[in-house]
Amino acid sequence: MEKGKARKAYEFGVSASIRTAHKDGLVVGAGSLPRNPCDGHTLAEAFEQAAALSDVHPEIAVVDFGYKGMVS
Repeated sequence: MEKGKARKAYEFGVSASIRTAHKDGLVVGAGSLPRNPCDGHTLAEAFEQAAALSDVHPEIAVVDFGYKGMVS
């Protein structure tokens, strides 16, 4: 996301990704994403981390609009 200010052209941050279990909300993974990548490019890594940390292999992903077109 970009924010413009008179004294500063653009501000860029770092995205954060939090992975939770859908039914109970238990956090099963988290990470920071340098260079603020497109959401869809981070989904495979999120699945891998959740599987490695919880010994459960996710079958579905409930995501926001930023993943449109990346998930089937």
